[in-house]
Amino acid sequence: MAEMSQERIQTITQRINDLLLDECRAEGVAFTLCVVDLSQETGSEWMYFVVKPDKEKVRIYDYADVLARVEIRLRRDEHVEHVLLVPSMAA
Repeated sequence: MAEMSQERIQTITQRINDLLLDECRAEGVAFTLCVVDLSQETGSEWMYFVVKPDKEKVRIYDYADVLARVEIRLRRDEHVEHVLLVPSMAA
């Protein structure tokens, strides 16, 4: 598999952030989410975008549905495959 360009990765990251904001607003939650890191194993076509809420003490349970809906929208509307949104683990 050919490696994705940095420009394409930045475009996908921005689109994910836009969709996360849309979904948080639609859900009416008291926090927003954004991509804080990206991981891609050499030779793998999958990209793992780590997502974190902007407030503390937000449980993964509180936003798992938002992540799932954004993944669906990426595949369906943006034709972006092999992307997983991973919730950030508390330190």
